[in-house]
Amino acid sequence: EALSLQEGLEDAIFLRALLNEISVKSIPIQAFVDNKNIAEALYSTKFVDDKRLRIDISAMKEFLSSGEVHNIRWCPGSMQLADCMTKRGAQSQQLLSVLQSGKMDGICD
Repeated sequence: EALSLQEGLEDAIFLRALLNEISVKSIPIQAFVDNKNIAEALYSTKFVDDKRLRIDISAMKEFLSSGEVHNIRWCPGSMQLADCMTKRGAQSQQLLSVLQSGKMDGICD
């Protein structure tokens, strides 16, 4: 999950740079992850046990400290918007609402 999060953040940073080139105001990048240990590790000074994971966590911490990424927060799996695209039977109403309104009000607060 940490690798997917890091890849998603890199994609978001790239897309924001493209949008900035066409004069769209800078968009803050926020990420939501359903793995609480990863979310806690990003804001902790403690090392994670998995040495390979330390590299990815460090890279994401750098995104946060440099301001490239506004924040990364934990969101329970039941509130993940993308579940309806990957899990059979998952409700799609929340995703549809966010896409229609452009806002994630009340989700993972």
